[in-house]
Amino acid sequence: MIAPDPADAACLDALCDTALMATWAALDGEPDPDEVAAFAAQHPEVEVILQVNSTSLGVGPSAITPGDYIARYDGIRHALLDASGGTGKRIVPEGVAATIRSTYDVAVDRGVRLGFAGGLGPDCGTALAHVRRELEYFHIGLEQLSVDAESGVRSPAAASLA
Repeated sequence: MIAPDPADAACLDALCDTALMATWAALDGEPDPDEVAAFAAQHPEVEVILQVNSTSLGVGPSAITPGDYIARYDGIRHALLDASGGTGKRIVPEGVAATIRSTYDVAVDRGVRLGFAGGLGPDCGTALAHVRRELEYFHIGLEQLSVDAESGVRSPAAASLA
């Protein structure tokens, strides 16, 4: 048996911490910006992803923009715009494109790569084409974004193994 490399063990610990933080955020609302910044500073090898969804933005007069939400978090490297909150609910292409347009400059200025999610899978070509057309006018290409399509491409057989 080969002994694990201590650096690999430390990295695994950091990944576990990230998974726990992500789970905590999904269950309890939003992560504390100071905790995220401290974690990112302590673990520069981990790419911190902030999920931006309707729950994190609030509603009514106290609601904030996705750009304002992202700006609260130092140390994040990615922001995932996910109106479905991880449920795989289908995107509304016009809404996704508008949110990306209004958030893109804030993210780029902070060194954060934007991504989007929401019911994306093998049959979403029309929706992605619509998002692409809307963003091209603003010189934002899909290749500049990350796309999360996990739940939409998971096969029923693979899902049953979990």
